[in-house]
Amino acid sequence: MDKTGKLVPEDQLETLLNTLDSQTCQIIAVRAVLRSIPAAMSVASHNSGRGVTGTRLLLSCMRTALTASVISQSSSADVKKLRTAAKTAANDCSEAAEEYSAPYPEARASARTALSASSALTTSLSYSRNAGFQAANTAMTAAGKLADDETTANDTRLAFYAEYTNDAATPVSSAFQTPLWRPENYPAHLSDQWERFEAEAGQDSSWLFWVDWYRGLLNGQPLDWELQRRVALIRESAWQAGPDTVAAEIKQIQARWKVETALAELKNSFREQHFVRHGIGENNPNESIEDERSSGSITLIWEAAEELSEELEKENPKRERVERIFEQLKAAYSAFTDWTVTKWIGRKADLAVDTAIETAIKQGGLWVGGYYALDKLIKAVEEWLPFLS
Repeated sequence: MDKTGKLVPEDQLETLLNTLDSQTCQIIAVRAVLRSIPAAMSVASHNSGRGVTGTRLLLSCMRTALTASVISQSSSADVKKLRTAAKTAANDCSEAAEEYSAPYPEARASARTALSASSALTTSLSYSRNAGFQAANTAMTAAGKLADDETTANDTRLAFYAEYTNDAATPVSSAFQTPLWRPENYPAHLSDQWERFEAEAGQDSSWLFWVDWYRGLLNGQPLDWELQRRVALIRESAWQAGPDTVAAEIKQIQARWKVETALAELKNSFREQHFVRHGIGENNPNESIEDERSSGSITLIWEAAEELSEELEKENPKRERVERIFEQLKAAYSAFTDWTVTKWIGRKADLAVDTAIETAIKQGGLWVGGYYALDKLIKAVEEWLPFLS
């Protein structure tokens, strides 16, 4: 309580957490550290001669927050590894904060928030409540220390508490589909710090992933959880080497991920639509479009897709085999494009047909055997090849 006997956010927070289950306490802890990340961004900006160059504190805080978020949404066999990674990152935060704790008190508060969020990810209800309280409380402290005056700092703590109550009322399954801040509660000094970081990081390739990652969380549109899981499990030596090395690892992860998702889209297109058996608009031809040329192209595509699936099951796919698959996909694409133009555009070339084709491609539909999906896969494989050996 304050001097007047009025409950302050810390008192209200403890009361709130005592009414919640373990998983909700964990969600509040994780989202607390996410909301306080601008404090670490501030330290990074103040200690950089060329924008955001990747201080140890910022990278460690972001790593902890990402890993903790993944754990809160995960039921995979990797949870034990993820918890170890989160603890390692949080400890690294604490060590890095010592470098800046004197001139930048928000640094130590950021580290304590990360540590507490990591600790909250446990099966013990009482421990989750305690760690959740520590994470949520120190998050308010870290963010408050960025304020210019005591009034703004107090308003910031109240804004944090208002969001914690919203977290508590939101189903765990949709917690991350909810924006981190409601507009009326988003402290201006935190928003300003994020926008500065976003602008600076946009000039530094080492931080591009992290900008996308944090923007998605702010908007309630998180990056794919499997992609985030893979980033969380990047080898420890890369994290210790710094942001440039981590960025290189992430690019490789993203390249492979794009291939996997594009391949899945192509296969789903085949399963759901097979072949377009009718014409476009009102001009529906009676004959099947599965002539010899199209069937041959479809067979090449499917065989290449199956071979690519086999390679993706390996930890280290062979470049020479993926290159061969790539050439097979390109050949099938070329043959199928030639067939498409002759079969459809040549026969029914008018504005209505052209518009319908453009719409179908933009929607990512199969359109006569997966033209759009195949094009996307070929581009993804081409981007992935330089990472293979």
